[in-house]
Amino acid sequence: MSQKHAFIASFATILAGFLTAATNAQPATAPTTAAAQPTDGKQPPKIYELRIYVTNPGKLPDLHARFREHTMKLFEKHGMENVIYWTLTEDFRTETKVNTLVYLLAHKNKEAADASWQSFRADPEWQAVVAKSEENGRLTASPPVSIYMNPTDFHPGEWAVNAKSDKPARLFELRTYNDGEARVPATVGRFRDWEAQMFRDSGMETLGFWTKADNSAFVYLLGHKDRETADKNWPTFFAAFNGRGRNSNPNPNPPNPEVPEQAAAAQEPGQTATPAATPATTQEGTPNRAAGGERQGRRTGRGGRGGGIERRWLVPTDYSPRK
Repeated sequence: MSQKHAFIASFATILAGFLTAATNAQPATAPTTAAAQPTDGKQPPKIYELRIYVTNPGKLPDLHARFREHTMKLFEKHGMENVIYWTLTEDFRTETKVNTLVYLLAHKNKEAADASWQSFRADPEWQAVVAKSEENGRLTASPPVSIYMNPTDFHPGEWAVNAKSDKPARLFELRTYNDGEARVPATVGRFRDWEAQMFRDSGMETLGFWTKADNSAFVYLLGHKDRETADKNWPTFFAAFNGRGRNSNPNPNPPNPEVPEQAAAAQEPGQTATPAATPATTQEGTPNRAAGGERQGRRTGRGGRGGGIERRWLVPTDYSPRK
C-alpha cells in the first residue's frame, strides 16, 4: 500500500470512530416529531368547552347580535372552533328561555384553550366590540359558566356543519350526571357497554358523550325530532332499561329513575333537585376558584347522585353552525 493510500485509510478510520462516538453521545430518550404523534395515525382527541350565559333582562337579543356579528369570528381568529349554539326551550333553574345562551367550543387541548382565551381577551378588536355592545348596560347578569369536558372513547365522530340544510332543526337534550369521581367510571362503562345503544334502539340520536375534566360528572347529548317525539321515546327506553334490570333483579317493579322519589334506588338518575349552579368563571375563560371552577358538581351523597342531574332542552340559534 502506498503512503498516500495508507494516510487515506487511517483518516477514514479516525472519522468513523468520531461519528460513532458522537452518535452514542445522544440521549437514548431524545424526543422526535414522529414519536410525538399518535401511533395509530389518528389526531389526538379535542377538549370541549361548554359555556352558559345568563343575561340581564331584555339583553339576550343584544348578546345574540354580538355573537352573530363579531364573537364567533373572533373565536375562530384565536384558534377556537365553534361547534354549536343553543337557546333553551324550557326554563331550568335561573336559566330561562329569554335570558340564556348555551354553546359548545372545541380546542386542541387545555393549553391551547388557555392560550386562545388569553389572546382573545387581549385583542383590541374584541375590547372595542364589548365597549360598543355595552354602551347601554352590561349584557350578562353574571360571569359565564365554563365547563371543560373530555370526549369518551365511544364519543361519536364529528357532526357535519349543516346550518344551511333544508332539514328542520333538531331538539337537543343535554344531560349531566353529577356522580362524583368515584361513580363516574361505572356510569361511563355502563353507557359504553349497552346503554348508549339502548338510547339509539329507542329512537334517540346519541350525539356526544363526555366526562368533565375533573371526572366529577358524565355529560351526554341526545337529539330528538321534537318534544312530542322525545316524550314517546323515553318510555320506550325505560321499559328496556327496567326490563334489563328484571333479568338480574327479582323485583317485578324496579324503581323508575325518572320519578324523583324512586331515583335514589335506581341506576338511572331522575329529575332530582340540585343546588343552583355557581358561575365557574370570573371573566371570559378564567376559572372561578372560589366557586369550585371546573370542580363544580363534585358533591356526593348517600343514595342517588350527590349533585343530582341537570337536564336542558335546547334548540339551535339562527347563527349556529349546526342544527
